Amino acid sequence: MQFQDFRRISCDILIIGGGGAGLRAAIAARELGADVLVVSKTRVGYGNNTFISKGGFAAAGWGDAGDDCHLHVRDTLTGGRFLNDQRLVSLMAREAGKQVRFLEECGVPLRKREGRMLLGRTPGHSFPRGIGTVHAAGRELILPLREKARRAGVQFADRVFVTRLFSSGSRITAASGFSEEGDFISFAIRCVILATGGYAQVYLNTDNVPGITGDGHALAYELGLPLKDIEFVQFYPTATGAFGKRILLYEVFVHYAGALLRNARGENIVVKHGLDDPKAMTRDRLARAVTAEIQGGLGVDKGIILDISPVQGKHLKVIRSFLPSGWPDDRKEIIVTPTTHFCMGGVVIDERSETSLSGLYAAGEVCAGVHGANRLGGNALSEVFALGEVAGRNA
Repeated sequence: MQFQDFRRISCDILIIGGGGAGLRAAIAARELGADVLVVSKTRVGYGNNTFISKGGFAAAGWGDAGDDCHLHVRDTLTGGRFLNDQRLVSLMAREAGKQVRFLEECGVPLRKREGRMLLGRTPGHSFPRGIGTVHAAGRELILPLREKARRAGVQFADRVFVTRLFSSGSRITAASGFSEEGDFISFAIRCVILATGGYAQVYLNTDNVPGITGDGHALAYELGLPLKDIEFVQFYPTATGAFGKRILLYEVFVHYAGALLRNARGENIVVKHGLDDPKAMTRDRLARAVTAEIQGGLGVDKGIILDISPVQGKHLKVIRSFLPSGWPDDRKEIIVTPTTHFCMGGVVIDERSETSLSGLYAAGEVCAGVHGANRLGGNALSEVFALGEVAGRNA
Protein backbone atom coordinates (compact mmCIF):
# COMPACT_ATOMS: atom_id res chain seq x y z
CA MET A 1 0.00 0.00 0.00
CA GLN A 2 1.32 3.44 -0.89
CA PHE A 3 0.41 6.17 1.57
CA GLN A 4 -0.86 9.41 0.07
CA ASP A 5 0.16 11.69 2.90
CA PHE A 6 1.46 11.78 6.46
CA ARG A 7 -0.45 13.27 9.36
CA ARG A 8 0.46 13.69 13.02
CA ILE A 9 -2.31 14.00 15.60
CA SER A 10 -1.83 14.80 19.28
CA CYS A 11 -4.32 14.27 22.11
CA ASP A 12 -4.39 13.37 25.78
CA ILE A 13 -6.49 10.23 25.30
CA LEU A 14 -6.92 8.18 22.14
CA ILE A 15 -9.99 5.94 22.25
CA ILE A 16 -10.01 3.16 19.66
CA GLY A 17 -13.61 2.17 18.92
CA GLY A 18 -16.72 4.29 18.43
CA GLY A 19 -19.31 2.08 20.14
CA GLY A 20 -20.94 2.29 23.54
CA ALA A 21 -17.80 1.64 25.60
CA GLY A 22 -15.71 4.10 23.62
CA LEU A 23 -18.26 6.91 23.76
CA ARG A 24 -18.99 6.37 27.46
CA ALA A 25 -15.27 6.51 28.20
CA ALA A 26 -14.88 9.60 26.02
CA ILE A 27 -17.60 11.49 27.88
CA ALA A 28 -16.18 10.58 31.29
CA ALA A 29 -12.66 11.65 30.32
CA ARG A 30 -13.78 14.84 28.60
CA GLU A 31 -15.87 15.91 31.60
CA LEU A 32 -12.66 15.80 33.65
CA GLY A 33 -10.91 18.10 31.20
CA ALA A 34 -8.98 15.72 28.95
CA ASP A 35 -8.44 16.30 25.25
CA VAL A 36 -10.12 13.19 23.80
CA LEU A 37 -10.11 11.71 20.29
CA VAL A 38 -12.34 8.76 19.32
CA VAL A 39 -11.33 6.86 16.18
CA SER A 40 -13.45 4.25 14.44
CA LYS A 41 -13.09 2.07 11.35
CA THR A 42 -16.62 3.19 10.48
CA ARG A 43 -18.53 6.32 11.42
CA VAL A 44 -18.27 6.93 15.16
CA GLY A 45 -21.46 5.72 16.86
CA TYR A 46 -22.78 3.65 13.97
CA GLY A 47 -20.86 0.52 12.89
CA ASN A 48 -20.85 -1.22 16.25
CA ASN A 49 -22.75 -3.85 18.21
CA THR A 50 -24.30 -1.38 20.62
CA PHE A 51 -26.07 0.24 17.66
CA ILE A 52 -27.62 -3.05 16.49
CA SER A 53 -28.40 -4.33 19.99
CA LYS A 54 -31.91 -4.55 21.46
CA GLY A 55 -31.11 -1.62 23.75
CA GLY A 56 -31.35 -3.50 27.04
CA PHE A 57 -29.01 -3.77 30.01
CA ALA A 58 -29.13 -5.17 33.53
CA ALA A 59 -29.01 -2.96 36.61
CA ALA A 60 -30.14 -3.75 40.15
CA GLY A 61 -31.84 -1.21 42.42
CA TRP A 62 -34.58 -0.08 40.07
CA GLY A 63 -37.22 -2.69 40.76
CA ASP A 64 -37.92 -5.25 43.47
CA ALA A 65 -36.82 -4.08 46.91
CA GLY A 66 -35.24 -7.49 47.49
CA ASP A 67 -32.86 -7.06 44.57
CA ASP A 68 -29.46 -5.44 44.93
CA CYS A 69 -26.03 -5.39 43.32
CA HIS A 70 -24.85 -8.28 45.51
CA LEU A 71 -27.50 -10.53 43.99
CA HIS A 72 -26.56 -9.25 40.55
CA VAL A 73 -22.99 -10.32 41.32
CA ARG A 74 -24.14 -13.76 42.49
CA ASP A 75 -26.22 -14.32 39.36
CA THR A 76 -23.37 -13.21 37.10
CA LEU A 77 -20.88 -15.51 38.82
CA THR A 78 -23.29 -18.43 38.62
CA GLY A 79 -23.98 -17.77 34.94
CA GLY A 80 -20.25 -17.47 34.26
CA ARG A 81 -19.63 -20.86 35.91
CA PHE A 82 -17.59 -19.11 38.63
CA LEU A 83 -14.73 -18.39 36.23
CA ASN A 84 -15.35 -14.63 36.37
CA ASP A 85 -13.06 -12.08 37.98
CA GLN A 86 -15.20 -11.30 41.00
CA ARG A 87 -13.65 -7.84 41.48
CA LEU A 88 -14.70 -6.81 37.99
CA VAL A 89 -18.16 -8.33 38.41
CA SER A 90 -18.65 -6.35 41.61
CA LEU A 91 -17.45 -3.20 39.88
CA MET A 92 -19.89 -3.68 37.01
CA ALA A 93 -22.82 -4.40 39.31
CA ARG A 94 -22.11 -1.35 41.49
CA GLU A 95 -21.63 1.03 38.60
CA ALA A 96 -24.42 -0.24 36.31
CA GLY A 97 -27.24 1.23 38.38
CA LYS A 98 -25.61 4.67 38.28
CA GLN A 99 -25.65 4.66 34.49
CA VAL A 100 -29.44 4.88 34.31
CA ARG A 101 -29.61 8.53 35.34
CA PHE A 102 -26.65 9.35 33.12
CA LEU A 103 -28.33 7.80 30.08
CA GLU A 104 -31.55 9.70 30.78
CA GLU A 105 -29.56 12.92 31.05
CA CYS A 106 -28.12 12.13 27.60
CA GLY A 107 -31.66 11.90 26.24
CA VAL A 108 -31.96 8.11 26.04
CA PRO A 109 -35.68 7.16 26.11
CA LEU A 110 -36.08 4.36 28.66
CA ARG A 111 -39.16 2.19 28.98
CA LYS A 112 -41.38 3.43 31.84
CA ARG A 113 -44.97 3.41 33.02
CA GLU A 114 -46.30 6.19 35.26
CA GLY A 115 -42.77 7.27 36.04
CA ARG A 116 -41.58 3.80 37.10
CA MET A 117 -39.05 1.77 35.17
CA LEU A 118 -40.51 -1.20 33.30
CA LEU A 119 -38.13 -4.08 33.93
CA GLY A 120 -37.69 -7.36 32.09
CA ARG A 121 -36.37 -10.58 33.54
CA THR A 122 -33.78 -12.44 31.50
CA PRO A 123 -32.92 -16.11 32.16
CA GLY A 124 -30.12 -16.38 34.70
CA HIS A 125 -31.19 -13.29 36.65
CA SER A 126 -32.98 -13.79 39.99
CA PHE A 127 -35.10 -10.66 39.62
CA PRO A 128 -36.43 -8.48 36.82
CA ARG A 129 -33.59 -5.99 36.32
CA GLY A 130 -33.58 -5.54 32.56
CA ILE A 131 -33.78 -1.85 31.65
CA GLY A 132 -34.56 -1.14 28.02
CA THR A 133 -35.19 1.63 25.54
CA VAL A 134 -38.72 2.47 24.37
CA HIS A 135 -38.39 0.76 20.98
CA ALA A 136 -35.89 -1.92 22.08
CA ALA A 137 -33.29 -0.48 19.72
CA GLY A 138 -29.60 0.11 20.37
CA ARG A 139 -29.58 3.26 18.26
CA GLU A 140 -31.70 4.85 21.03
CA LEU A 141 -28.71 4.33 23.34
CA ILE A 142 -25.75 5.08 21.12
CA LEU A 143 -26.89 8.14 19.17
CA PRO A 144 -27.69 10.24 22.27
CA LEU A 145 -24.25 9.26 23.63
CA ARG A 146 -22.62 10.34 20.39
CA GLU A 147 -24.40 13.69 20.57
CA LYS A 148 -23.49 14.11 24.25
CA ALA A 149 -19.84 13.44 23.44
CA ARG A 150 -19.89 15.85 20.50
CA ARG A 151 -21.41 18.63 22.60
CA ALA A 152 -18.83 18.01 25.33
CA GLY A 153 -16.00 18.63 22.86
CA VAL A 154 -14.89 15.07 22.13
CA GLN A 155 -13.20 14.89 18.71
CA PHE A 156 -14.15 12.16 16.21
CA ALA A 157 -12.08 10.58 13.44
CA ASP A 158 -14.21 8.39 11.18
CA ARG A 159 -12.91 5.53 9.02
CA VAL A 160 -9.48 5.41 10.62
CA PHE A 161 -7.85 2.04 11.30
CA VAL A 162 -5.29 1.92 14.13
CA THR A 163 -2.80 -0.81 13.27
CA ARG A 164 -0.16 -0.56 15.97
CA LEU A 165 0.49 0.66 19.50
CA PHE A 166 3.94 1.57 20.80
CA SER A 167 5.40 1.40 24.30
CA SER A 168 8.59 2.41 26.01
CA GLY A 169 9.54 0.68 29.20
CA SER A 170 6.30 -0.05 30.96
CA ARG A 171 4.22 2.75 29.44
CA ILE A 172 2.16 3.30 26.30
CA THR A 173 3.70 6.04 24.17
CA ALA A 174 2.13 6.29 20.71
CA ALA A 175 -0.06 4.73 18.05
CA SER A 176 -0.20 4.60 14.29
CA GLY A 177 -2.72 3.76 11.58
CA PHE A 178 -4.17 4.93 8.31
CA SER A 179 -7.25 6.67 6.99
CA GLU A 180 -9.73 5.63 4.32
CA GLU A 181 -8.01 8.05 1.94
CA GLY A 182 -4.69 6.27 2.42
CA ASP A 183 -3.03 8.76 4.75
CA PHE A 184 -0.57 7.40 7.31
CA ILE A 185 -1.37 8.79 10.76
CA SER A 186 0.89 9.01 13.79
CA PHE A 187 -0.81 9.60 17.15
CA ALA A 188 1.05 11.33 19.99
CA ILE A 189 -0.90 10.42 23.11
CA ARG A 190 -0.74 10.20 26.90
CA CYS A 191 -3.23 7.34 27.27
CA VAL A 192 -5.08 4.87 25.04
CA ILE A 193 -8.42 3.17 25.70
CA LEU A 194 -9.21 0.01 23.75
CA ALA A 195 -12.96 -0.23 23.06
CA THR A 196 -12.91 -2.35 19.92
CA GLY A 197 -15.40 -5.09 20.84
CA GLY A 198 -14.93 -8.83 20.40
CA TYR A 199 -13.84 -11.15 17.61
CA ALA A 200 -17.06 -12.89 16.51
CA GLN A 201 -16.34 -12.17 12.84
CA VAL A 202 -13.64 -14.86 12.83
CA TYR A 203 -16.62 -17.27 12.66
CA LEU A 204 -18.69 -17.87 9.54
CA ASN A 205 -22.05 -17.55 11.33
CA THR A 206 -22.46 -14.46 13.51
CA ASP A 207 -24.95 -11.69 14.21
CA ASN A 208 -22.19 -9.14 14.90
CA VAL A 209 -21.53 -6.13 12.67
CA PRO A 210 -18.78 -6.65 10.05
CA GLY A 211 -16.00 -4.76 11.84
CA ILE A 212 -15.89 -6.91 14.97
CA THR A 213 -12.63 -8.65 14.10
CA GLY A 214 -10.58 -8.64 17.31
CA ASP A 215 -8.53 -5.54 16.50
CA GLY A 216 -8.02 -4.57 20.14
CA HIS A 217 -7.03 -8.11 21.06
CA ALA A 218 -4.41 -8.09 18.28
CA LEU A 219 -3.03 -4.68 19.31
CA ALA A 220 -2.64 -5.85 22.92
CA TYR A 221 -1.16 -9.20 21.91
CA GLU A 222 1.47 -7.55 19.72
CA LEU A 223 2.53 -5.48 22.75
CA GLY A 224 3.06 -8.73 24.66
CA LEU A 225 0.09 -8.20 27.00
CA PRO A 226 -1.76 -11.20 28.41
CA LEU A 227 -5.11 -12.31 27.01
CA LYS A 228 -7.46 -14.52 29.02
CA ASP A 229 -10.46 -16.80 28.43
CA ILE A 230 -10.26 -16.57 24.63
CA GLU A 231 -11.80 -20.05 24.41
CA PHE A 232 -15.08 -18.83 25.92
CA VAL A 233 -17.33 -17.77 23.04
CA GLN A 234 -21.09 -17.46 23.44
CA PHE A 235 -23.32 -18.82 20.70
CA TYR A 236 -26.81 -17.36 20.78
CA PRO A 237 -29.18 -20.36 20.55
CA THR A 238 -31.92 -19.02 18.26
CA ALA A 239 -30.87 -17.20 15.10
CA THR A 240 -32.26 -17.12 11.58
CA GLY A 241 -31.28 -15.79 8.18
CA ALA A 242 -28.18 -16.35 6.07
CA PHE A 243 -25.12 -17.04 8.26
CA GLY A 244 -27.18 -16.50 11.44
CA LYS A 245 -27.33 -12.75 10.90
CA ARG A 246 -30.57 -12.20 12.84
CA ILE A 247 -31.24 -13.41 16.36
CA LEU A 248 -34.76 -14.12 17.57
CA LEU A 249 -34.76 -13.42 21.28
CA TYR A 250 -35.65 -16.72 22.94
CA GLU A 251 -35.87 -14.71 26.16
CA VAL A 252 -38.92 -13.01 24.61
CA PHE A 253 -40.34 -15.80 22.45
CA VAL A 254 -39.86 -18.79 24.78
CA HIS A 255 -39.30 -17.46 28.29
CA TYR A 256 -41.78 -14.56 28.16
CA ALA A 257 -44.38 -15.42 25.51
CA GLY A 258 -44.55 -19.21 25.74
CA ALA A 259 -43.31 -20.26 22.28
CA LEU A 260 -41.82 -23.75 22.03
CA LEU A 261 -38.57 -25.11 20.66
CA ARG A 262 -39.20 -28.44 18.94
CA ASN A 263 -37.04 -31.02 17.20
CA ALA A 264 -37.99 -33.11 14.14
CA ARG A 265 -40.00 -35.46 16.36
CA GLY A 266 -41.99 -32.58 17.80
CA GLU A 267 -40.35 -32.93 21.22
CA ASN A 268 -40.04 -29.81 23.39
CA ILE A 269 -36.29 -29.57 23.76
CA VAL A 270 -36.48 -27.16 26.70
CA VAL A 271 -38.29 -29.85 28.69
CA LYS A 272 -36.20 -32.66 27.22
CA HIS A 273 -32.95 -31.04 28.39
CA GLY A 274 -34.26 -29.94 31.80
CA LEU A 275 -34.21 -26.22 31.11
CA ASP A 276 -37.76 -25.42 32.31
CA ASP A 277 -36.50 -23.27 35.17
CA PRO A 278 -35.79 -19.72 33.86
CA LYS A 279 -32.59 -19.67 35.93
CA ALA A 280 -31.38 -22.73 34.01
CA MET A 281 -32.34 -21.55 30.52
CA THR A 282 -29.13 -19.59 29.99
CA ARG A 283 -27.69 -19.05 26.56
CA ASP A 284 -24.85 -21.54 26.86
CA ARG A 285 -27.10 -24.37 28.07
CA LEU A 286 -29.80 -23.75 25.49
CA ALA A 287 -27.26 -23.43 22.66
CA ARG A 288 -25.74 -26.77 23.69
CA ALA A 289 -29.21 -28.35 23.80
CA VAL A 290 -30.07 -27.09 20.30
CA THR A 291 -26.70 -28.24 18.94
CA ALA A 292 -27.13 -31.68 20.53
CA GLU A 293 -30.50 -32.10 18.80
CA ILE A 294 -29.06 -31.12 15.41
CA GLN A 295 -25.97 -33.33 15.78
CA GLY A 296 -28.17 -36.16 17.00
CA GLY A 297 -30.07 -36.20 13.71
CA LEU A 298 -33.19 -34.51 15.10
CA GLY A 299 -32.69 -31.16 13.39
CA VAL A 300 -34.86 -29.62 10.69
CA ASP A 301 -33.03 -27.96 7.77
CA LYS A 302 -29.85 -27.69 9.91
CA GLY A 303 -31.80 -26.11 12.77
CA ILE A 304 -34.72 -26.70 15.08
CA ILE A 305 -38.28 -25.31 15.06
CA LEU A 306 -39.33 -22.23 16.98
CA ASP A 307 -43.07 -22.84 17.26
CA ILE A 308 -45.05 -19.66 18.00
CA SER A 309 -48.50 -21.24 17.70
CA PRO A 310 -49.01 -21.38 21.52
CA VAL A 311 -48.49 -17.61 21.84
CA GLN A 312 -51.76 -15.75 22.43
CA GLY A 313 -53.19 -12.36 23.41
CA LYS A 314 -50.89 -9.53 24.43
CA HIS A 315 -47.84 -11.78 24.11
CA LEU A 316 -48.57 -12.30 20.42
CA LYS A 317 -48.63 -8.54 19.89
CA VAL A 318 -45.26 -8.21 21.63
CA ILE A 319 -43.45 -10.87 19.63
CA ARG A 320 -44.66 -9.53 16.28
CA SER A 321 -42.26 -6.61 16.66
CA PHE A 322 -39.38 -9.11 16.95
CA LEU A 323 -40.31 -11.15 13.87
CA PRO A 324 -38.71 -10.47 10.46
CA SER A 325 -40.55 -7.75 8.53
CA GLY A 326 -43.34 -9.05 6.31
CA TRP A 327 -43.75 -12.23 8.34
CA PRO A 328 -47.14 -13.86 7.42
CA ASP A 329 -49.68 -14.00 10.26
CA ASP A 330 -50.50 -17.62 9.50
CA ARG A 331 -46.91 -18.85 9.57
CA LYS A 332 -46.24 -20.30 13.01
CA GLU A 333 -42.87 -22.01 12.65
CA ILE A 334 -39.37 -20.59 12.18
CA ILE A 335 -36.17 -22.59 11.71
CA VAL A 336 -33.53 -21.35 14.15
CA THR A 337 -29.94 -22.36 14.86
CA PRO A 338 -27.09 -21.09 17.10
CA THR A 339 -24.90 -18.22 15.91
CA THR A 340 -21.74 -16.58 17.27
CA HIS A 341 -22.90 -13.75 19.52
CA PHE A 342 -20.38 -12.66 22.15
CA CYS A 343 -16.76 -13.23 23.18
CA MET A 344 -16.08 -13.47 26.90
CA GLY A 345 -12.28 -13.51 26.61
CA GLY A 346 -9.93 -10.64 26.01
CA VAL A 347 -7.44 -8.23 27.50
CA VAL A 348 -6.69 -8.54 31.20
CA ILE A 349 -7.56 -5.38 33.17
CA ASP A 350 -7.68 -4.35 36.82
CA GLU A 351 -10.38 -2.48 38.74
CA ARG A 352 -9.24 0.78 37.15
CA SER A 353 -9.85 -0.75 33.71
CA GLU A 354 -6.08 -0.49 33.16
CA THR A 355 -3.94 -3.17 31.57
CA SER A 356 -0.50 -4.18 32.82
CA LEU A 357 0.94 -1.49 30.54
CA SER A 358 0.69 1.89 32.22
CA GLY A 359 -1.56 4.31 30.32
CA LEU A 360 -3.33 1.59 28.31
CA TYR A 361 -6.93 1.01 29.39
CA ALA A 362 -9.72 -1.16 27.98
CA ALA A 363 -13.49 -1.41 28.31
CA GLY A 364 -16.30 -3.54 26.93
CA GLU A 365 -16.10 -6.80 25.02
CA VAL A 366 -12.39 -6.43 24.33
CA CYS A 367 -11.81 -7.25 28.03
CA ALA A 368 -11.82 -10.52 29.91
CA GLY A 369 -13.08 -11.17 33.41
CA VAL A 370 -16.62 -9.90 33.87
CA HIS A 371 -18.52 -12.77 32.25
CA GLY A 372 -16.37 -15.82 32.94
CA ALA A 373 -17.38 -18.73 30.71
CA ASN A 374 -20.83 -17.40 29.78
CA ARG A 375 -22.54 -14.00 29.68
CA LEU A 376 -26.01 -13.39 31.07
CA GLY A 377 -28.42 -11.44 28.88
CA GLY A 378 -28.25 -7.70 29.57
CA ASN A 379 -24.78 -7.77 31.10
CA ALA A 380 -22.98 -6.79 27.88
CA LEU A 381 -24.26 -3.22 27.88
CA SER A 382 -23.98 -3.06 31.68
CA GLU A 383 -20.28 -3.73 31.25
CA VAL A 384 -20.03 -1.30 28.32
CA PHE A 385 -21.41 1.66 30.25
CA ALA A 386 -20.06 0.84 33.71
CA LEU A 387 -16.49 0.01 32.75
CA GLY A 388 -16.51 2.58 29.95
CA GLU A 389 -16.97 5.28 32.56
CA VAL A 390 -14.33 3.71 34.82
CA ALA A 391 -11.79 3.59 31.98
CA GLY A 392 -12.44 7.16 30.90
CA ARG A 393 -12.33 8.51 34.44
CA ASN A 394 -9.06 6.80 35.30
CA ALA A 395 -7.38 7.51 31.98
